[in-house]
Amino acid sequence: MAQHNATLKTLELGRFVAASLVMLSHILWDVPHFAARHGEIVLGGFVPPGAVGVQFFFVLSGFVMMLAHHEDFGQLAAVPRFWWRRALRIYPMYWLGLLVPVYYLSGFLHPGLTAALVTLVPVNVHEFVPAAWSLRYEMAFYAMFGLCLLPRVGLVVLAGWVLVVVWFVYQAYRPVSLEWLLDPPFMYPLDRFFYAGGSRFVSFFELYFFAGLGAGWLFVRRLAGVFRGWASLCAGVVLLAAGARAVQYGYGYPNPPMAPVLAAGFAGVILGLAWLERAGVIKLGARARLLGAMSYPLYIVHMPLMLLVDVQCGKWLRLGPVALYVFAFACVAGIYAIIWAATICLDQPVQRYVSARFWTKKSPGDITRGNLLSP
Repeated sequence: MAQHNATLKTLELGRFVAASLVMLSHILWDVPHFAARHGEIVLGGFVPPGAVGVQFFFVLSGFVMMLAHHEDFGQLAAVPRFWWRRALRIYPMYWLGLLVPVYYLSGFLHPGLTAALVTLVPVNVHEFVPAAWSLRYEMAFYAMFGLCLLPRVGLVVLAGWVLVVVWFVYQAYRPVSLEWLLDPPFMYPLDRFFYAGGSRFVSFFELYFFAGLGAGWLFVRRLAGVFRGWASLCAGVVLLAAGARAVQYGYGYPNPPMAPVLAAGFAGVILGLAWLERAGVIKLGARARLLGAMSYPLYIVHMPLMLLVDVQCGKWLRLGPVALYVFAFACVAGIYAIIWAATICLDQPVQRYVSARFWTKKSPGDITRGNLLSP
């Protein structure tokens, strides 16, 4: 299993590309607001498909959880260690990004909203950092996956979780004639609980995590091979193409019946790339690791930075067609530069310091040194 402990640079680069798609989709949508003439656009109005990057993140999250913790199943001590490492990865950069909207929107805060914003508890809330909506699904996934590591009952929890998610996702499509069987009265309290505030534990997005877990399990159980890698990659591409229309070709999210197709497609691509890299077909340099480390800060902090620009420049800055392109390029380059500095000077040092100081024991399959465990 030692071969699985190193960073998969292909997936690091994939994370960076996915985060960049999300960032570019927001910037290219926002920049025309600075145009001197109404209706002025850049790139003919083209906006990258950011939703495809978010779905990729969900599947990749499940993949790396299995890759990093497949040897932790049944170990009680692994549960708090897993939750600690996830909190260490998620919160510092999120809290940093949260400072900007809190400064401008502090008048809207009250104790309940403040607690929900700070903790990212998986409930419905008006987000101050827009990208944080996906982190609440991640937090639900982390909470449940930690329980799946418990001795004796962990795999039962995992199987039960999968069944409950499938049941909730597809009960809207049940035949009316079988309603008495598929939606019995004793499930009504559970229905009310999940639909009231716990829906992130049983959303169709969980199917993306499950697909990632399955791909990760195959990766650690099957030796890498060129044929196996290409077959998985091609199968994943075919499934993504089959479901492309259901997600507006990357600009939206699927309805529940199509979610497994898209989830399996992303899982096939991720698994294929991982196998091909392990087989030596794909070779990337050390810069891929740095780009991967930048992906989460880029994903979560770019919109607070855009808010800062909008507030400071939105009232007076009016640009012509050429200047609008220059401004768009400057925004992209500036965000990349700030995120690079934040990653090198803040995010990575904080993680290393806090992890070494407060929890030095590593889990058997830990690959956080390569930072692959970021969402």
